[in-house]
Amino acid sequence: MAMAFMKWEEPGMSPAQARALVTQIAEQMEPGWMVADDRYGQVGRMELHGPDGIQLCLQVGPLHVAVRGIHADVGGHLPGRFGCAEPVIRFAVTKSPQRMASEITRRLLPAVRQDAAVLAAARNERDTRLAGRLDTLLKARELLGGNLSWAEPGTGRRPAEFESASTHHRAPGTPHLVIELRDDKGDDHADEVRVSDLTHEQALIIVEAAAAVIARPPR
Repeated sequence: MAMAFMKWEEPGMSPAQARALVTQIAEQMEPGWMVADDRYGQVGRMELHGPDGIQLCLQVGPLHVAVRGIHADVGGHLPGRFGCAEPVIRFAVTKSPQRMASEITRRLLPAVRQDAAVLAAARNERDTRLAGRLDTLLKARELLGGNLSWAEPGTGRRPAEFESASTHHRAPGTPHLVIELRDDKGDDHADEVRVSDLTHEQALIIVEAAAAVIARPPR
């Protein structure tokens, strides 16, 4: 999970006191907000989970309470890569739970929800794109007679999404054929289909087929 920057402060309350405060804040917000422990077990931090899936992290320090949204990355890219604001707001611990809840609702939640919508759209676009690539890889596995593997250039890693399309766990060091899949986007990572154990005739058939596709005029 990727989170906006929040400067660490020493806990200003005991764990029980911090939970009690966050619980009071939750009770002052719209119905459905739930209190949860910090997912990383950090003392002085708690979470609020909203009825619409929004999640917040609250840090209770000696003088201030800091709050920010919690967002998952998209394909290894941090939320900031997609233009998300990821704001952090702070207010004095002397403010009432009702005032804290009001400020969270007014100052923070609109931006957190906007970030969530942006990331959901980016995640949907990526899932759609990867589904198309997985179909391509599965078809390649069905049609090609050699060992098939997938690799991200320069890393040798294979995302879990493509696990079912590979026939072995290690990409061949000297594949007979490499097919690069890249969408028409400047920030898109290239995917390489690597095929080994092909005969000369098999490789030639694939090269001729690829050349015919490349030469075909765009629709």
